Amino acid sequence: MQAVTITSLKPVWIVLLCLVFLCSWQLGAAKVKKGDKAELFPALAVNILPFVDRDGQSLNESGKVVYIGVYDRNRNRRVFKTFEGLCDKQPERYMLYDLSEAMEEEVVFDLIYIASDKSDVLPMEILDYFSDKAVLVVGEHDELLEAGGIVRFRTSEGKKAELGINLKQAKLVGLSIRSQLLRRATELIR
Repeated sequence: MQAVTITSLKPVWIVLLCLVFLCSWQLGAAKVKKGDKAELFPALAVNILPFVDRDGQSLNESGKVVYIGVYDRNRNRRVFKTFEGLCDKQPERYMLYDLSEAMEEEVVFDLIYIASDKSDVLPMEILDYFSDKAVLVVGEHDELLEAGGIVRFRTSEGKKAELGINLKQAKLVGLSIRSQLLRRATELIR
C-alpha cells in the first residue's frame, strides 16, 4: 500500500483539506471554553483598537506605539501574562504596564484592561482616574459599563463571546467607536 503525502494529492484535494481545516478552526474559535477567557479576551481587546478613534485617528495607527495598562490582581495573573505574550511578539509596537502595582511615571494609555469577574470588586480608583481621559477602558466585570468602562467582554449561555459598549462614556472622553465594531455589540449604552 502506498502512503499518501501532500505531494501525491491533486490540487483540488489540497484546497478542500485546507478549507475543512479553516472552517473547523473558525467554528472552534467561536465558543469560549472555561478558563480560556484569560487568553481570548486580551486578544479581542487588542484586536478592537483599530475600530476606536481618538482625535480622528485609530488607537492602533501604524507606526505608533500602543500603550497598554493591565490591572490583574487574580492569583495566577493569567490575563497579564497573556498580554505580556501578545506584546512580546511586537515589542517595538506595544508597551505594557502593570496597573496592579504603583506606577512612577505618567503614561498616556491607549488601552486599559481590568481583569475581574463577578465576585471581584471593581477597582474604582482606576476607573475614577481614567474617567476623564481618552483611553479605551475594557474588562469583564458585569458592572464595568455602568461604572465608567467603555467595552465589556463576557460569555453568553451558549459560551460565545459577547461585547457590550458604553457609547455615552466613549463620547464623554473623546473616543469614537466605528460602526464595524458597533454591529458586533450585544449591548449598547447610548
